[in-house]
Amino acid sequence: MMDIMLRRLRVNDVNKAYLFATNNAIQSKVFHKYLENVELKSLEDKIDYEEIFSLMKMGKSSDVSEDMCKRFTVLCNKYRKEPKILGCTELSMIYANTEIKNDVSFNIYDPINETVKYLVEILE
Repeated sequence: MMDIMLRRLRVNDVNKAYLFATNNAIQSKVFHKYLENVELKSLEDKIDYEEIFSLMKMGKSSDVSEDMCKRFTVLCNKYRKEPKILGCTELSMIYANTEIKNDVSFNIYDPINETVKYLVEILE
């Protein structure tokens, strides 16, 4: 998945992006290892990391709610001008249920969605 994500970022000439993931995922450096050619920017404040963690926890225990979608959209809107990589499966689920999923101005890269697109391309 990360190789596919890196290809998509290269095709779109993305060399800097915010990583929407939990602190543990970021500290593990797994994304940095695979996306070494992309500068992964830190979120602007601790509250944003707490919001990502909160959304991730909510996504584990329930269906995607309207409140989750709104909160995710607010967070994405805060970083709207820069590319964003979704680093948690739960965020991908929320993103897929939002109104912003088809709005390219949000500049969101979802590894799950990118992998599905890639598989469809090679199967055609």
